[in-house]
Amino acid sequence: MDIKVNIHGLIAMVLIAVMVIMALINRETTPILYVVVAVILYLGTVVLINNMRETQAEDKRRIVAQARQLLQIRVLYGSHIAFFLLIFGLFLSLDLLMQIVYFVGAIVFGMLIPFVVVTRAQVKQ
Repeated sequence: MDIKVNIHGLIAMVLIAVMVIMALINRETTPILYVVVAVILYLGTVVLINNMRETQAEDKRRIVAQARQLLQIRVLYGSHIAFFLLIFGLFLSLDLLMQIVYFVGAIVFGMLIPFVVVTRAQVKQ
């Protein structure tokens, strides 16, 4: 059995810890629902994508298309960026409607960045 450290899992644990600590520090201004929904969505996405990548890596019978691997890495990067933006949103003093708008906007913008920036490397044959 070969054991490797999952860097995306480590990043997720650190970012979740930072969000929880920031929420505890700003207890009177932080909406608990914002933190709970953000952590559940982020954790679910990271666990699901990492599980898919692990399963595909172990299955030697199936060749995984490069497009699927690229999509998975883009979703992981986008999740990290979106969650970082949501952490930043804890410091903004917004009313309820603007918090909802920021929450959705941060997720959309964070998930969009890797699809614009990360491309497949050109392979010379």
